[in-house]
Amino acid sequence: LWALAQLHPAGGTAELLARMLPALQPLLPWCEPQHLSNVVWAAARADTLPPDAWLEDFLGVAETAMPRFAPQHLGNMLWALARLGVAPDARWMAAFLARLDVVAADVRPIDVAHVMHGLASIRFEPTAEQQRLLARVYTRLLHSHPPSASTSERSQRGTRPMVAAAPGAPAVAVAAPQAIANTVWALATMGISPPAGWLSDVFQWVERRLPEFEPHALSSLLWAAATLGTPPPPSLMARVYRDTLPHLATFQPRALSNTIWAIATFHQLAHGAGGAGAAAAELSPPRAWVSEFLSAFARRLPSCSDQAASNVMWALAVLQLTPDEALASSVLLHLWDVDSSTGALRDGGGAGDGGRGRGRGGDAAAAAAGGTDIGVSTQALSNCLWALAKLGFSLTGPAADVVAKMLRRRLPAAAAAPQLQRNFHPSELASVWYSYAKLRTMPPPDVLSALTAATHAEFAAAAAQADAAAAAAPRRRMLGLWTFATLQRGPRGS
Repeated sequence: LWALAQLHPAGGTAELLARMLPALQPLLPWCEPQHLSNVVWAAARADTLPPDAWLEDFLGVAETAMPRFAPQHLGNMLWALARLGVAPDARWMAAFLARLDVVAADVRPIDVAHVMHGLASIRFEPTAEQQRLLARVYTRLLHSHPPSASTSERSQRGTRPMVAAAPGAPAVAVAAPQAIANTVWALATMGISPPAGWLSDVFQWVERRLPEFEPHALSSLLWAAATLGTPPPPSLMARVYRDTLPHLATFQPRALSNTIWAIATFHQLAHGAGGAGAAAAELSPPRAWVSEFLSAFARRLPSCSDQAASNVMWALAVLQLTPDEALASSVLLHLWDVDSSTGALRDGGGAGDGGRGRGRGGDAAAAAAGGTDIGVSTQALSNCLWALAKLGFSLTGPAADVVAKMLRRRLPAAAAAPQLQRNFHPSELASVWYSYAKLRTMPPPDVLSALTAATHAEFAAAAAQADAAAAAAPRRRMLGLWTFATLQRGPRGS
């Protein structure tokens, strides 16, 4: 099974592996921990999801054998389960964490990455006590460790071969760039804030080995740093701009989106600190880099997801970087192409401040962005409109038409098109109003009526709330009144 997974995607390997898994099921109770981790790793490596009964037996046997698992087995197994989309129950996770507690001092960098990435991928929410355990694990990411004799580990994603040690010193395993990126991504995804000193050490490590980072790993790391609210030092960002400039054309849509989203978030973080102007300037991209980025984005736009495209537009608006009008219009037309080819919306999520817009970085270590089969989220649409208004673009011609069509599909009061089962979040609705008002463009009558009705419903709901969520309502009400005044439309009646 392990060998077949190594040969994947050679023709027929996945099919043969799928036929062999049932033959192994009755033998699972006799498997050693290494066998168990290798088998589930092989299934994940070959993208072969075993039957439910097989997985149930595997999890039961693994839970019983957990006290004998080595760190490598724990990491490989959890990485594989996460890749297969399997989230074990609370009892199983308790056994896993209990064993991790015992062997935490012996984890290697690659084990750290697999454990942390696996936990984040199955959306594990650690308690305060469990976070203390995980701190003992992830702080070993930059530690050296005697190498394992296992060959399977070196074949896995995110690992590197052994590096030459100093004369007279034993060989040591060092973290690979992907392992570094996956670990920091996992911390950001689980909402765990690492010690500032540890993250500073990570940034120093990254700066020393920056040329070894692939675009996916680098963009994932930048996204994670932005999500954690900790910008890299200016010296590292200067190297990022210098080293990536010749290679931006090779960045995939998700890498482009996450990179520029992170840069814009660093800009916001710098403006929120003392000495804002100087700090923001030190982190800002040079003009040549921006020009090459926009060219790369224009080329990748047809394969961008709605979230990737909206994140780029949001970031450009925050950084006050204005693309040419043709590219701005192409983004809206691309969103319409995505939306009109599907019949259901992805959950937009997000909660931006009304009238200011808000970007949201993509899940950098998740599946590659494509997005053309899931429709446009309300967040993506409202963020794009907000960005266009902020950058001063006009909303006319075909672009105005497709915006009206997408709004009709999302506003319950508009009956001109089939309804999609997702309404705007209040802050997203506020961004739509802001965009029309900022551009001094009146929506079509039916869209205007639908926006007014939806806004009235939100105000009524906010007025009826007695909890803290209603605290945001005054800002949205003021934005609504400013919008009505700008569009010279007076609200009437209730």
